[in-house]
Amino acid sequence: MQTSKSQLALIASLAAGFGYTLSPSEAVGYPVGAAVSLGTNPVWSVAGNITSSVGTADLVSAPAEQDLVVTDIQLASASSSFTCAASFTLDTGTQVGRIRFAGIREWGWYGHQSSFESGIRVPAGQNLNLSTSSCGIDVDYMLTGYYAQP
Repeated sequence: MQTSKSQLALIASLAAGFGYTLSPSEAVGYPVGAAVSLGTNPVWSVAGNITSSVGTADLVSAPAEQDLVVTDIQLASASSSFTCAASFTLDTGTQVGRIRFAGIREWGWYGHQSSFESGIRVPAGQNLNLSTSSCGIDVDYMLTGYYAQP
């Protein structure tokens, strides 16, 4: 029996397709092993409000034996017409994030929401601080993340 070129092409394409389906894909998820806290619940969240008269808040403190990783940030206001800058700093003065956001009428809420693949790391024993500028309004905040080994 003689194999034709079309049969060889079909066999080659089937083999390539089968090889592709067996190739590994990228895994997605929280770090495992020593990277994540050994506690019973490594997830944390914090929420609050910064008044226009104060403009700063100590958001969250990392325990002495664990780092914090911020994975999600939400900033909002009841005002529909504003622009604002939010700056995230450590106790050392190191700025680890800065977000500009504004009132958006079309969405029915006024603010900003961020989710990070890698997160913002707060070293063990440090505080994460938030300061707002050019706002002239009260700003609500919510942050979530997880504890990690330093």
